[in-house]
Amino acid sequence: MGNSFTFGVAELDKLFSPVLKPPSTIVIAGHPGAGKTTLASTICYANALNNNKCLYISFQEDEEKFFTNMKRLGIDFYALKNHGLIKYVSLPLYANIEDIVNEINNIISSGEYRVIAIDSINALLQTSKEDYAKRAWLQNYFYNLPKILNGICILVSELALGEETLKL
Repeated sequence: MGNSFTFGVAELDKLFSPVLKPPSTIVIAGHPGAGKTTLASTICYANALNNNKCLYISFQEDEEKFFTNMKRLGIDFYALKNHGLIKYVSLPLYANIEDIVNEINNIISSGEYRVIAIDSINALLQTSKEDYAKRAWLQNYFYNLPKILNGICILVSELALGEETLKL
């Protein structure tokens, strides 16, 4: 395992590979159906193929549906899972944000992940919608996570229809 990471998309690698060094945080934002999950999956897949273990955390989709959909796009997470290179976790949303972070920390401590994807950060931020201090704490947690991993963190964020900016 080196310090080399890839987007898995030739054009993005040409443009941005110099900045994709650990620790890095990538925010993938867009409207529904824009391909955010597909890009996050591509990044995980490409890096897992390079022996950088990936943890993909979803708050919306179960593993079987996700793996099946990605396989249709040529991203074979089944094979990577069989080789211990990806772990997919579907987490429920808890009312208490600390419970979510503790669950993520427990999962991270059980493996040597270099890439972690959170799909989507909006689900987490909703749980602390009115508590700005808690939201800031949560954002700092995810931006510091790559330092702990000595890797990269991918945060997927949904833009509301009609909106053109993130309201983190």
